[in-house]
Amino acid sequence: MIFYTEEAALWKRHKESMIQKINDSNLPLVIFGRVVGANPAFLSSVKVPVEYVVSNHPTSWGKRMWGLEVIGPDRMEKAYSAYNVLILCVHYSEEITKQLQNLSSPPAEIFQLDLRFEQDDVAGYFKKMQSTIE
Repeated sequence: MIFYTEEAALWKRHKESMIQKINDSNLPLVIFGRVVGANPAFLSSVKVPVEYVVSNHPTSWGKRMWGLEVIGPDRMEKAYSAYNVLILCVHYSEEITKQLQNLSSPPAEIFQLDLRFEQDDVAGYFKKMQSTIE
């Protein structure tokens, strides 16, 4: 159980540090990635404007996630001159980061967060995950 507690504490510190940097920037935040079933509780800590979820999947454009409109990357680029991006698709973060850096108006900063750990009891989540593996 110590392992899970340490992992949970490390993730929580990472999340808090990242949210502090996002808030300190005073730039709008765009969320990249539709993570089905992800808990958006972290959004209550974000104090800068969050208006869009960006997806590379055209079938999701125009829909809503967490009350935010889902748009394509080209529309995001036209909407902002200065902004930050939070990548939620951790399995594709390297590809998405390259995609964002190649935009004519790239984000000021790119953050990443794995929302699988956005639980009330992160240590309990790790324990539950371990039990499903065994």
